[in-house]
Amino acid sequence: MSETADQPVAVRARAHIGTSKWLHRPVRLVCYDARWADGHVKFDVDIYKEGLRGRHTTDKDDIFQSMHATCPEVGTGQWVHISYGVIDESSGPEPVPPKNHGGRPLKYRPPQNPSGM
Repeated sequence: MSETADQPVAVRARAHIGTSKWLHRPVRLVCYDARWADGHVKFDVDIYKEGLRGRHTTDKDDIFQSMHATCPEVGTGQWVHISYGVIDESSGPEPVPPKNHGGRPLKYRPPQNPSGM
């Protein structure tokens, strides 16, 4: 699938601690960012509407698994290319995301250790 101007080329997850809607308890909230081919970054995107529009369900699952596997319990994960997996970010400064607000509740699942140790 070719990269188009209306779809991002990479997405990432950002996690922070907020409060639950009804019980006001601490909860992990996850927001998503998207980066386009021209380099601009859009923060707090609706990943289903903007980031992965028109993708097959299995592709979406793979992208979500990659995003959440690189996202720490609290902090910013690595960029995940829409087609190729995690991107090595060794070039230039990253844009600073806005102050944490909102997001969807999502439990943290530590990355699995493939060596079994």
